[in-house]
Amino acid sequence: MTGKQRVMRLLLGSKPERGSERMEPVVGKQAPIILSDRLPTAPARERNVMNETDVSGLTNLSGFLGVCLVELESGMTLGHIGNPGFDLEVAAAATSEVLKAELRAVEQLGLSEPIEDMLITLQTQYHLIRIVASDRRAFLYLALDRKTSNLALARMALRSAEEALVLAV
Repeated sequence: MTGKQRVMRLLLGSKPERGSERMEPVVGKQAPIILSDRLPTAPARERNVMNETDVSGLTNLSGFLGVCLVELESGMTLGHIGNPGFDLEVAAAATSEVLKAELRAVEQLGLSEPIEDMLITLQTQYHLIRIVASDRRAFLYLALDRKTSNLALARMALRSAEEALVLAV
């Protein structure tokens, strides 16, 4: 069995085959969030990796509505927490298109600096998007109530959560 097959088996929750190598856990506070070169199948979509990751720095923010981890290319939500009053999975898919367009624009402009985060401001909400620096195939999407949140603290907390993510392939 190849390394990618072992990762996919772990992602899908299957037991390792008899005689196969066992994957060693990542040392640290958080369990790894696994992305694959291929899109996960239906059982993998049911797995909410946000339940395996410490995002308390985000969920404890004043004005917190919801957060999700999103695969950039497909827009598929890998996990989410919160109930913002709208469908986080639909918002994540739409936001992935916005982010991909912005990435193309930065490339066309010949800018050498990578995008760190983006802000979408609505009348009642802030939506913060932060690309995972260690694996630019994913991003965090955070929704906040505009009246009760502190944007500067939210950006700092989102950066900390992004830096703490462990993405394994």
